[in-house]
Amino acid sequence: MPSQPTFEPAPLFACLERHQVDYIVIGGLAGFAHGAGWPTYDADIVVERSPQNLSRLLVVLRDVDAIYDTFHQPPLRPDERLLALGSGPQLFRTKYGRLDVLKEAGGETYDSLTSDAVASQLYGVVVRCAGLEALLRMKRAANRPKDQPAIAKIEAKLREREQSPE
Repeated sequence: MPSQPTFEPAPLFACLERHQVDYIVIGGLAGFAHGAGWPTYDADIVVERSPQNLSRLLVVLRDVDAIYDTFHQPPLRPDERLLALGSGPQLFRTKYGRLDVLKEAGGETYDSLTSDAVASQLYGVVVRCAGLEALLRMKRAANRPKDQPAIAKIEAKLREREQSPE
């Protein structure tokens, strides 16, 4: 597998859907679904943490030839034990590009994100995306300089929604 494969989100999402993984898209792709996206070269998802869902996710990771995005040699492949560890992000390189799997992001979990998640079609697959307000909370919590343009885009889209009649 090349170190930097072309980013192809469609087959990643199709595989997640085929294996019925419960997840919510966050980050740039979710922003894009709301018309407030920013350049991104990976898919960021927050997953439901039950053992059954993590088992389905593991099948997906095997199907897409995922390895952890580390310098570990030989490359480190996900397994049930590694997937269940901790709450931090698990970053993968796949044959379709980067996939970042999170159990929480900026204090948001799968359960907290479901309340305002919206179904959106991304790359031919219907996925659930975090709501704009949740995206804003996550970006503000990260508080990184690179997030400032995304925050501005989200805030502008929220103002636009408030001003447009229903």
